[in-house]
Amino acid sequence: TGVLEPENLVIQTGVSAICESLSFALFDEGDIILIPTPYYTGFEHDFTKRFKCKFLKVPLNSHNDFTHDIDTFINTFESSEQKERIKGVLITHPHNPTGEILSHDFLEGITDFCLSKNLELISDEIYALSMHMETPHQSLFKLAKDKGCKVHLLYGMAKDFALAGLKVGFFYSDDQELLQSMKNLSYFHPVSSQTQIMVANLLADDPF
Repeated sequence: TGVLEPENLVIQTGVSAICESLSFALFDEGDIILIPTPYYTGFEHDFTKRFKCKFLKVPLNSHNDFTHDIDTFINTFESSEQKERIKGVLITHPHNPTGEILSHDFLEGITDFCLSKNLELISDEIYALSMHMETPHQSLFKLAKDKGCKVHLLYGMAKDFALAGLKVGFFYSDDQELLQSMKNLSYFHPVSSQTQIMVANLLADDPF
């Protein structure tokens, strides 16, 4: 997905910890995040329970296998009576729970939408290598980053590597102020040195 800067990477005890840290560092209590539904219900605990973000649910197209449709995001935003509190969009790609591989047109559309409304885009790509098809994963984070969108990447060892018990999640962003806040919050969600060494050795072992 291109060159990433190591100093822009934050490691915490799983993506759930990262999402909760984001709910504190990036949003204020009562801020609204657009999220397509159905969605992974763990996000409710991560974003809404302790630091009180709210979700505005965007219904996926049930007449077309629950696919993502940019027009629905736009209509949901425009019909909201609290537009001023909508601060972000959360996209899981590939999608959980439907397994949809989001189309290039939608990825372009949601990026342009976030740019036009000055919204933070959170790209959860924890299933990026779990696609059973020849076409490689197209990163929403990279596409949005190249367009100058305020985008933040979530990834972890739990899904593609089937290592949920290690509790290792990765956060990447170019927003230096947000990064500093996330690094400070890592004090409360530390991954042990032994675990980090094991993961580093695993990722460096190309033949394995």
